[in-house]
Amino acid sequence: MSITLRFLAPLLLLPTLGLGAQAPEKAPVQKPAQEPATPTTAELYKLAKDKAAHDNKRVLVMWTSAEGTTTKTLGEMLSRHRKLATLIRNEFVMVRADGDKGSKDRSLAKRLGVKIGQGLPALSVFDGEGKLLAHQPASAWVGEGKLDPQLLSATLERLKPEPLDAELVLKDALARSAGGGKRVLIHLGAPW
Repeated sequence: MSITLRFLAPLLLLPTLGLGAQAPEKAPVQKPAQEPATPTTAELYKLAKDKAAHDNKRVLVMWTSAEGTTTKTLGEMLSRHRKLATLIRNEFVMVRADGDKGSKDRSLAKRLGVKIGQGLPALSVFDGEGKLLAHQPASAWVGEGKLDPQLLSATLERLKPEPLDAELVLKDALARSAGGGKRVLIHLGAPW
């Protein structure tokens, strides 16, 4: 009898130790959250247009090409020259678009009234309403055989929006808030 208890004792302890119990059910494996889809250039343009209208800026669309060094040179010029980069950051909302034949962005160009042709890279400037103000290929800013940031700055300086009259903006905000029982927050800031 003592032999039987010796063998049965461990079996009797199994349920109390949890060793003889069924394995707990595993929680269902959750799939990783899907990454948000990359927005299309048309969606980015619409967001840029809305932001430009709200912030009194222009939309600057850079039509690029996968081939050619001019696209790379223009991109470097836009980021390397501080004065030009500051002008673009303060006065424009920039969108990059693929201007190559057969790209999806060609249909966007057609819808916006931009004729790309062979002159890539190129820049188009739109107002906050989506009206095309200017379109120029990069060859328009070539000076001494290379892209000239001063020529591009002069062009963009001409196309930047006129500043809003602060008194008129405040009057309009106060009039709109009075009707809706809202308050007006005045933010005094500068682009630098």
